[in-house]
Amino acid sequence: MLVRLTWLNVLLFPVVNHKMTGINRPLRVFLYHAAVDRMTVRDIYLRLLQDGVDAWLVKEKILPGQDWKEEIQNAVQDADAVVVCMSGRLDQWESRQEEVWAAIERVIEQLDGETSVIPVCLDPCDLPANMKNWQKVDLFEAAGYELLLQALQAQAD
Repeated sequence: MLVRLTWLNVLLFPVVNHKMTGINRPLRVFLYHAAVDRMTVRDIYLRLLQDGVDAWLVKEKILPGQDWKEEIQNAVQDADAVVVCMSGRLDQWESRQEEVWAAIERVIEQLDGETSVIPVCLDPCDLPANMKNWQKVDLFEAAGYELLLQALQAQAD
């Protein structure tokens, strides 16, 4: 998908200004989700791209033949923010629930302390214990997406 950049996009989307070099670049965001939420998170991914965010989603970024574990690790390390998307649908897949939360825990452990974690609830759901330190965004609320963009912009500033 080709995203057309306009002057409006340049003025509105989160941009990171590196203090050392003075170079501006789009905010890098890693989107983490359970397989059951793949299509919903893909919609968020496409919307973030339209808003000028350099979003990273496994199914969209990893090419055939690439080492997916290495690519994910690199993407998490390069990210300015990790958005962890959760929903109540995960509870319906109880056999995989522990596996998904363990994977989320590994992603959080990889972070360097400078990368922010933003929990996003796709529908009303409970946050796991390891995510309760961070304020969540309820994406299902009327202003949820705008709040997510505000959080990303705060990370960029």
